[in-house]
Amino acid sequence: MKALFLKGLLGLALVGCLATAAPAKNKAPTLRDQEQAACYNDAMRLCGDFVPDEAKITACMTEKKSQVGPACLKFFGKHAS
Repeated sequence: MKALFLKGLLGLALVGCLATAAPAKNKAPTLRDQEQAACYNDAMRLCGDFVPDEAKITACMTEKKSQVGPACLKFFGKHAS
């Protein structure tokens, strides 16, 4: 379930500038874009040692859910398992 939630974090971790990059003018941000922007700092702070291993980042973020900020926390459970 959380694997889908954090699927985009790996790509974001590899290209950190995406967290602050504005979406194309004619394209609304996707849920994934919003997740990445909201969770990037938490993922790097809490689980940066596991980049680029997506499965380990997912497990780490799930384990440290209580330390995740409110902006990121609201995305937990948004995806079906």
